Amino acid sequence: MSIKPIKTEQDYDMAMERLEVIFDAKKGTPEGDELEALGKLIEEYELKQSGIVELTPVQIEMLKMAEEDIKAGRLISNEELKASDPDWLKE
Repeated sequence: MSIKPIKTEQDYDMAMERLEVIFDAKKGTPEGDELEALGKLIEEYELKQSGIVELTPVQIEMLKMAEEDIKAGRLISNEELKASDPDWLKE
């Protein structure tokens, strides 16, 4: 097992070839460990190459709010909602 960072397209191609060879490796075996590590390295390289960034949970909620045109002042917590005991929730 020779795991190294994926820095170039050639490294990526070699990693993908190795992934194909060990794809059916059982978890907990040396090849299974290699498969897991290689998969993470490949995923990291692909994310860097794509330019796509992962959003934090707060950023995801902010994006949803922007898409639905929800203003921060219109949000209330579940605790506040339960405390107000609105009748329409009982229907």
